[in-house]
Formats: sequence, C-alpha cells, structure tokens
Amino acid sequence: MDPLSEHVQVRTVGDRIVIHPVGLDIETLYESSLITEIGKAMYDTAEANPGRKLIVNLEAVRYASTEMIAKLVSLSSRVERAGGRLKLCCLQPDVHESMRILKLLSLFELADTESEALGVPDPELWRTTVEIEKLPKPAPPDRSE
Repeated sequence: MDPLSEHVQVRTVGDRIVIHPVGLDIETLYESSLITEIGKAMYDTAEANPGRKLIVNLEAVRYASTEMIAKLVSLSSRVERAGGRLKLCCLQPDVHESMRILKLLSLFELADTESEALGVPDPELWRTTVEIEKLPKPAPPDRSE
C-alpha cells in the first residue's frame, strides 16, 4: 500500500484503485483539517486516474460529519464526470445511517466488504468453504429396520 497522505493509503488491485482512510484518529471524522486532507487525497487520486474504478474502503470510519459525507458525494461526481465508477465499501452502521437519513445512499454503489467491491471471492468465505468440504461425511442412516 502506498501512503498518499498520513491518513490515506492507495493501492491498485487489477484495474481498480482502493482508497483507504487509515489511522487512529480516522474513527471519528469531524475535524475539518482531517476531512480536508482526506478529501484532497481522494480528489487527487481520482484526478490522476480518470475513467478508472475507484473503491473507498470506510471500515475504519465509525462516524462521519456531513462535511465528510459531502466530500464523498463530490468525489462521486468527479469520478463519474471523468468516465469512472465509484464504490463505497465497509460502511459502518452510523455512517450508513447518516447517509440513509440524508437520502444519499442511492448515489453510490455499495459493497459490504472490500472483496465484494473488487468482485473477487472473499478469502475468509473461501477458507471456510474449503474447511467444510474437508469435514468427514456423515454415515448414511441405517434403514434396515
């Protein structure tokens, strides 16, 4: 992962770019200077990659102000105008609820996990499936009675 700023990491996965706000102070995005830093990093990434598919992973963000949500709406518009697509993934319950109340959810493609947003199988799901397949098969019921 390449750090774009102290609070944003960006990585390329195939033809997609994942933007990931990180750090201990990311959990609550209310501070204007932090929101400005994250917004600039997201905008710069979108501008440097016109027409690309961008994913914003918000798993570390528990609470977001309307200013931060407005940055996401603006990012979506910028990406779409450049011919790209934006997906949000890993929305925490309070962020999801804020966006629902503001009637903004329909503006975004949403995914529950980053794997889902990337369109790849979830490694945890795959691992669980393999482990289940390795379980011994139960003996057929005795029907001789």
